[in-house]
Amino acid sequence: MPIRRPCAFKPGDSVITSTRDASNDVFSVSDKTVAEKLDLTKVNPQDRPVLHRGCRAGDTLEVHIDSIELNRDWGWGASIPNFGLLAPE
Repeated sequence: MPIRRPCAFKPGDSVITSTRDASNDVFSVSDKTVAEKLDLTKVNPQDRPVLHRGCRAGDTLEVHIDSIELNRDWGWGASIPNFGLLAPE
């Protein structure tokens, strides 16, 4: 997924954005396994870089989420050996 232009905003602005799911939207409701499709180098994609005009390093940013709209009526989950909380550390 190519990196999109930063979303620039200033104090008091409202921002509407969307993002992909943690798998980078590779699964469908009929999938029963994850290993064949999941590319761990492309998981947890973000929408785009965010640039807050007026913030400086060390500032605390307060964000109010007005709403979240799901783009489908199903979700997925997986326990992946040696990944996340199951990683040997």
